[in-house]
Amino acid sequence: GLGARLAVVAGGQLDVCSKLVGRHFHARGAEALLTAATAAPCAESATGAEASAKVALYVRREPDNRHDPNALLVLVGAAGLPDEASSCGHLPREHARVFAPLIDRGVVASLTAEAAAADVLELPGSAPLMLALKAQVSCLATSADLEALERVPPLSSAPLSAAQESAKRAAALSRPSAGATPGKRRAVQRSLLVNFGASGGPLAAGPPASG
Repeated sequence: GLGARLAVVAGGQLDVCSKLVGRHFHARGAEALLTAATAAPCAESATGAEASAKVALYVRREPDNRHDPNALLVLVGAAGLPDEASSCGHLPREHARVFAPLIDRGVVASLTAEAAAADVLELPGSAPLMLALKAQVSCLATSADLEALERVPPLSSAPLSAAQESAKRAAALSRPSAGATPGKRRAVQRSLLVNFGASGGPLAAGPPASG
């Protein structure tokens, strides 16, 4: 949940649980996400134990989205190099409708996120990925803006469908060993995603608005 939601202040940061949805509608970005997850290093936690590897993402407004004018596009790649970044999905509508107006007014200066590399590698493309979302709040934010941010709903992980659970198990069984090359790891994941879509699962559906 929002551990520090009442501590949101102008010039501070809001941390909230969110989701990445619609990966399977962004083929190039899904591939880039798999590449980043495969290469993501494991960090060391405060206790000295190895922490799970994370993939860094950033969020950009997409006001011309014909499905949702509040759309927030999630990209993988360097935020300062937009030509080298790839879109890999969207934030859900529940968060887009809150954050989009605040971004447009400059109240939220930036949105970044992290996804667990293991989730990227194991979950099928139709399954949402949990994100640790970080919103940088402008020093110009008013008390009303801060109240709006404090009401941002944290999103918990939804249960996977039977088809998604099956795809996750297949990914775990097919996962290459630690010594496998990144190319082999990506090939396994691409094969699983393509096969899941061909089986008539959610990959065959049309693109969502933004969640």
